[in-house]
Amino acid sequence: MSQNKSDIRYQFTEWVKLLVSPLLFIQVQHKSKRTLQVSIPLCICSFIWSFVVLFANANFFGDSGVIKSLMELFEILIGFYIASLAAISAFSSSVLDTNLDGESFRLPDDSENLSRRQLLSLAFGYLSFSTLVLYLLGMLLNLIDFNWRLQIIIGFLYMFWVSHLIVTTLFTLHYLSIKIHQPNYKPKSKD
Repeated sequence: MSQNKSDIRYQFTEWVKLLVSPLLFIQVQHKSKRTLQVSIPLCICSFIWSFVVLFANANFFGDSGVIKSLMELFEILIGFYIASLAAISAFSSSVLDTNLDGESFRLPDDSENLSRRQLLSLAFGYLSFSTLVLYLLGMLLNLIDFNWRLQIIIGFLYMFWVSHLIVTTLFTLHYLSIKIHQPNYKPKSKD
């Protein structure tokens, strides 16, 4: 009986790992990781959240709130991100299969640099996952009536994730539109 329970727990754990695997992008190691994943999103989030909190008529929750407006944007972005992931994964290009020269993008347990295709696939997988979760979370948040303290905390955390999504989108677009056409790009030295 206990063996059966441990098998079920193991299978459940494996399914959870499978379902959250798009979050692997967060583990990618890079010299600008902290800036791109924490500092810039925190600045954007603080700016937006200050604007929402300081103006009494700025509503975050509800039918006319910020979350509702973001959900309309997420409806479009989910399709864009999934289509981009499919295109990057299926497009045949030797440039996509090469490593990024001059920059190191690695997963924690891997000593090899990620290829352009791997980096962009991880990024668009993460963006697709995040947009879907933020959309569903937005639906849930608009249904629950929070006290004002919880609204501030939950609203700030939600906006931080949205800000992270914005920065990751811009980062990914930079690699998709600029770096992909510079196969031998090397950063200029400061000397």
